Amino acid sequence: MFSNLSLEVAPQSEEDYRRLFAAGFESLICFQETYEQDLYKYLHPAGPKSVYEHRVWTQLRAGRAGFRTLGVAFLLGLAPWRVEAASLGAHAFYLMKECYQSRVQFAFPRITPVSGGFIPEYPVSESDLEQMMLAFRIVFPECGMTVSTRESPAFRDSIVQSAADNMSAGSRVTPGGYAISADRDVSQFTLNDSRDPEEIYQAIRRNHQEVVFKNWDKRI
Repeated sequence: MFSNLSLEVAPQSEEDYRRLFAAGFESLICFQETYEQDLYKYLHPAGPKSVYEHRVWTQLRAGRAGFRTLGVAFLLGLAPWRVEAASLGAHAFYLMKECYQSRVQFAFPRITPVSGGFIPEYPVSESDLEQMMLAFRIVFPECGMTVSTRESPAFRDSIVQSAADNMSAGSRVTPGGYAISADRDVSQFTLNDSRDPEEIYQAIRRNHQEVVFKNWDKRI
């Protein structure tokens, strides 16, 4: 299933999320980056992003504002993934209790190599990622799960048969990459699946799965 209209901007206040929801936005994704508070403070020593509590309760504010899909994730590679996964699960359980009218959706973005870029201290292998996604599918059978274009076509085609139910396609990985003028290669991570939406569609259909192109809930 392809995602509905989603929002990926800096964390907002509950009041601002209410305005966005009224304007038609219904889905939000916010990468916590890491649940390890000391590491988070080390990585974000100053600025609006430095307040751990403000970022970690982003989905809670959005859920209270009416958002129907609350996306949660951490960046795989900053800290031991099993510890981070436990925190992600606890975060999801809390949101499911406090925002029971919303749907929790997971993403598992790995820090993948970029020439001259950041090298993660705790690299996560493809088999580690698969183990984690399968575990979350067992524990959270009704939650959504996204597999990004950071992963290889073979992995994505396989994991949608067992765990993931949401795939991106035709993605750009540069800041402002969807703008016509964004031609410089300043990618933040490696794009490993460059297939366009039609190719993704055909790959899923070959697995005898149904593809749903989903737009705003309000308009269905």
